[in-house]
Amino acid sequence: ARQLFRNAVVGRSVGQASAWGWGGLASRISRQAFASEDDEAHQLRTLYFEARYRLASCRLAWANCESDVVAERRQLQQAAAELEIESRLHPDLGGKDFRQRFEQLRDAISQALAGPTGDDS
Repeated sequence: ARQLFRNAVVGRSVGQASAWGWGGLASRISRQAFASEDDEAHQLRTLYFEARYRLASCRLAWANCESDVVAERRQLQQAAAELEIESRLHPDLGGKDFRQRFEQLRDAISQALAGPTGDDS
């Protein structure tokens, strides 16, 4: 399962074929997505925010599948950090619908980090 999640997060290459992964996709389209206000840029922004959301969501799912507590916490912390960075770079988080999805995901990650004891340290 770890390899599948890693592929979804960072991508992979097999021969000449490449799958970018959610993080790679967001990185590759970010410049064009925010370069202008035309229809193509708007579509790329939508794809960018979807990729950023899916990246953090994938890390949460990865954490939930981990039996190693340290690895689980690492994925949760990375997901939380990615959402924090994204909210600083793009405070509107792609608009109302995306913002709501990002906030729900942030809450789920925070709850998972708090764990059963309620300790968020």
